Amino acid sequence: MIQCIDPNSDEFKKAKKLTTGYSCIVCEKPLKETGVYFSLLDLNKEGNEVILYRIGCKHCRTLYTMDFKIMAVDFDKFLDFNIAEVISA
Repeated sequence: MIQCIDPNSDEFKKAKKLTTGYSCIVCEKPLKETGVYFSLLDLNKEGNEVILYRIGCKHCRTLYTMDFKIMAVDFDKFLDFNIAEVISA
């Protein structure tokens, strides 16, 4: 299921800034060309649903947190994520 991300949300603006300003640490391709956005429904400490955002590189399939830290090298293992290639920047 593809989940649309609001382009006016703070999370999307932060993701866009990361993809336009960084290259993938693993393959060194610019994320403005290879960036893919992910969203995941999760529960916070109070039990309320929250949406977590991640950025991936579709060239080498590395998954990053919104702090630009590597979370995984093969995002195919995260089947719970809804992939949304919002833009190719």
